[in-house]
Amino acid sequence: MKKRNNILKLSVLLISTVMILSIIDVAAEDIIELKKSSNDTSTISYSGNNIQGDWVESFDFYAAGSSLHGQGGWTGWDNNPAVTAYVSESQCHTYPNSVLIGSMQNVVHQFTGVSSKIWRFTVYLLIPSFLSGFCSLNLLNTYSHGGPYSWSTAIRINGNDGTIYSDPGGTVLSLDYGKWHLLEFIINFEENTQSIYYVHEHGWVLLDSKSWTEGYTGGGALNLAGVQLVGTYNSNIYFDTFTLRGIPELEIKSIKGGLGVKAVIANTGIGNADSVYWTMFVQGGMLNLINLTTDGDFSSLGPGEEQMIKCEQPVIFGFGKIAVGVFTAADNGIGYAQEYKQGFQLLFLTLI
Repeated sequence: MKKRNNILKLSVLLISTVMILSIIDVAAEDIIELKKSSNDTSTISYSGNNIQGDWVESFDFYAAGSSLHGQGGWTGWDNNPAVTAYVSESQCHTYPNSVLIGSMQNVVHQFTGVSSKIWRFTVYLLIPSFLSGFCSLNLLNTYSHGGPYSWSTAIRINGNDGTIYSDPGGTVLSLDYGKWHLLEFIINFEENTQSIYYVHEHGWVLLDSKSWTEGYTGGGALNLAGVQLVGTYNSNIYFDTFTLRGIPELEIKSIKGGLGVKAVIANTGIGNADSVYWTMFVQGGMLNLINLTTDGDFSSLGPGEEQMIKCEQPVIFGFGKIAVGVFTAADNGIGYAQEYKQGFQLLFLTLI
């Protein structure tokens, strides 16, 4: 009897020790709710053509009627001011200005440092009802004044037959005149792909989805070197509100047990994740008596940042095999991240 009592005391001591160590571990992790890496790039800055955050061009700080050549990183093609375009106040998406691409005008804005991860490029355009010429918006993977040049994307706006399309082989749509519409480009350098969308009052339409390096010229680079706006004869098209932003990429870095369940969400992309929401579930145990779901959100998560999340029930009680899952997404991200783990619930301890 005395021997049995000693064994019982030892068992209680062992379980108590494990629980105390788990509490210490949880307390230590609770101190660090948000960790920023040493290479955090969440601060937005713009220097010349080098993108270090978000690039936005609205033409609103230039004088109406002024030449675009030499302003805000824009130049005539091959640095030739004779083919410049001009700032206009006749139409605007953001008050008061836009840029009007007229006949035989050809301007380019160069970028550097846009060659990895995933990026979103957008621009608004308005096509007047009197358009009868031809205009192109092109994205280049290689550009220097005087060459070499290599194009990845060519969007053709044809006033002769009233169409807009991605050249070559993209969906052909009828033009909708006199209204501002959005073009969106998702450029994925990790997978060497691009997806192009035309957005109007009827919804989103996929114009094209293809390789980035082989998209137009062929044999190109995994790089965004510039955007080109070209007008031919009788071309009068307004462009406004250009943006170039890195896209966040969320990842579930870890799922851990102890007393309760916790996980770490990380942003491994190059853009700030806005309005991040998440769901965690813990299910199973004997007779499936454990069935917990926790939802949460936080306003933002910068590049290189991590955020710990927890099951809302701080201590889970039960016995048997369990499944733990975590799902997360951001309003401005693409897709979602999810991770699943198998574990075991040992009374108050969650073993994963």
